[in-house]
Amino acid sequence: MSDKREPGGVTRLMHAASLKIPEELLRLLAKSKDGIDQADDDGWTALHIAASCGLQDNVSILCDAGANPFFKNKDKETPLDIAIKRGHLEIAVLLQKAEKEAPLIKPEDLPARVVQLEKIVEDLRQQMADMTAPQKGQKKKVRPSAKKNPSCDA
Repeated sequence: MSDKREPGGVTRLMHAASLKIPEELLRLLAKSKDGIDQADDDGWTALHIAASCGLQDNVSILCDAGANPFFKNKDKETPLDIAIKRGHLEIAVLLQKAEKEAPLIKPEDLPARVVQLEKIVEDLRQQMADMTAPQKGQKKKVRPSAKKNPSCDA
């Protein structure tokens, strides 16, 4: 798909998402899904635009193609927020379903995320070890043995 953008950062896919011609959207997505989550200068994706325009077929096509329903625009609104705000309740239901079914992380991003999380865990382990290790010149504290409490004896 072409990365050519119109003023405001609008792509051909975003423009197609605003049209009542789902075939154009399908044609562009058949070429490539790479730009499906590209945002314009205001943070709107093709899914935001289709939801705003009330185009249920286009919303369905974009969701089926893997558009991210969690993407927030500069006003921190998801496509679902936009659909509700505009009164497009059928689209809101469709987007709620898409949110439930969508992974929070795409499979191709998983290996990099696992490495990132492993690094965080290792850093936390090191911090814990540093906090519990005796400082130079300090003796390791010895915990006194617990005395029996005579009132607890049977």
